[in-house]
Amino acid sequence: EYVTSQHVYEVSHVDATLSLDGATWTLKRFQLHTPAEHTFDGKAADLELQFIHESVTEGGGAKALIVSAFAVVMEGQGSPSFLRELAEASGSLASDPADVVPLDFAEVAQAVMIGQLSHQGANPRDFVPNFKNYLRYSGSYSSPPCTEGVEWVLLNNPLFIYKQDLAALKALEGVNDRPTQPLNGRAVNTSIPA
Repeated sequence: EYVTSQHVYEVSHVDATLSLDGATWTLKRFQLHTPAEHTFDGKAADLELQFIHESVTEGGGAKALIVSAFAVVMEGQGSPSFLRELAEASGSLASDPADVVPLDFAEVAQAVMIGQLSHQGANPRDFVPNFKNYLRYSGSYSSPPCTEGVEWVLLNNPLFIYKQDLAALKALEGVNDRPTQPLNGRAVNTSIPA
């Protein structure tokens, strides 16, 4: 058993699309999970941002693609402005979930699809932006009823988040991660050639 967030951020008035595998995917909503639902080397990030996209199939049905970005607290690293704006609005969202939080999706896309480079000993020549640096697998939604047939893209480069911004979002969301699931024979593919 786990509790999912009651806070799903609907995306409207923005024609945010992503092209992948010859299909155009339209961003419909995003949600936050604290801590992250996916793990890397057995460790979960502090926050997972799931951007839920849909594409219409030839038969008129919808397919789902979820792009996950991960945020971690790191001393000396700051939050992208859209995470600060969500954290600042978290108090009003708790009392009125219908509140509108205007976000600059060009800035969101840039931060998420590139990722951030740590100021602590990172070599910028070795940095590969997220749009070329991700993992993919076929799975299910992470919220009940956990319907199968979802394509997942997990971005490798994290975003950084101030500790106080994470605390504000955790206060709003609570602990709402689905326990990490076994792969059950699923293939996880990387965008980085071996």
